[in-house]
Amino acid sequence: MRGNVNAALDYAASMATLKTPADLAGLASRDGPAAVPQELTAAATAAEEYRQRMFEFMKANLNAALDYAQQLSTVKSPSELVELSTSHARKQFETVTAQSTELGMLAQKLTTWNTDTFSGFSKLFNPPRS
Repeated sequence: MRGNVNAALDYAASMATLKTPADLAGLASRDGPAAVPQELTAAATAAEEYRQRMFEFMKANLNAALDYAQQLSTVKSPSELVELSTSHARKQFETVTAQSTELGMLAQKLTTWNTDTFSGFSKLFNPPRS
């Protein structure tokens, strides 16, 4: 069962990499005069990195849920059930906390690039006052 799920997730990840913003920015930058600004390429790279990590986290969390379900099938007493459930909840809480921290840092990097780009762009319309 896990093999089918992993195959489906791998397929979804490969489909998602077709024509990503980073790929499109790379194509446009080879066109010479129609080059994409470096900020766009950096933002597209950050967005791509965020998307890839999300897929990895989704796969890891799904595998953890499948492991938990498989372990539940071997439980023989209520105390084993409580112990297994508590252990799984603790591990998942730690995992999700670490994942959220990493995604937050990636989102902050993307936001910083976008903010810098837009603030530079707005200066074109608001010349300094004398």
